[in-house]
Parts: sequence; C-alpha cells; structure tokens
Amino acid sequence: MSAASGAVKLLDEIEQLKPEIVLIAHASHHTPAGPDGVKRLSGSARLATLAQGERALIERIAATGAQVVMIADTPMLPVDPLDCLLQNSGRTDLCRWPKQNVFHDPRRGCLAMIARRSASASST
Repeated sequence: MSAASGAVKLLDEIEQLKPEIVLIAHASHHTPAGPDGVKRLSGSARLATLAQGERALIERIAATGAQVVMIADTPMLPVDPLDCLLQNSGRTDLCRWPKQNVFHDPRRGCLAMIARRSASASST
C-alpha cells in the first residue's frame, strides 16, 4: 500500500468513526513530489503544496465534527532515541540534542504559512 492510499484509507476510517478528537503530527522537513510525481519540490512551491495539503486534510477531518489538534513540528533526530538510550545506558545526556538541531525554522514551515493566510483572510 502506498502512503497516499494509506492516507485515503485512514481519512475514510475517520469519516466513518467520527472521533471527538484527531491528533495530527507535522514534520516541516517533508518534501512532496511535484506534478510529475517524481521530482521533489523545493522553496515556495514546496511550502505552498504542503500548506494546501495540510489545509485540505484539516478541513476534511474537521467536517466530521472532530476537534483537530496538530503538533506543529516533530523533531528530526540524528539517531533513533531508543537505540541511543540502549547504547548509552545511564547516560541520557548523550541522547539530547539542541532544539535548533532537531527542529526546522517554524517561521518558514507550512503551518506558519497556513496561519498567516488564515489571519489575512479573516481580516479582509
């Protein structure tokens, strides 16, 4: 099953179950494919595509009546945290990384873009 077909199946299930709340995690390092389905997007095209997809996802889930809670940016760790802890027993300090090394700049993320567009649309 592809990621896209898995997402469609999951959205169908959410629509059938009608949960009260849905948690969505977001990773700003994701690079979607362009219209050709192969070449990865970058720059403003990447952000616009991510924002469009996130907006559509949130709207579809919200239409079920569920409260949508989004984790803005999940960390991208240099190693698997469980492996790090297992390899460094008793040395949790070796499995910590500065925030700036594991999170991308939230001002450039697509959630920030959605928020800015929503704010400008509601003020007009």
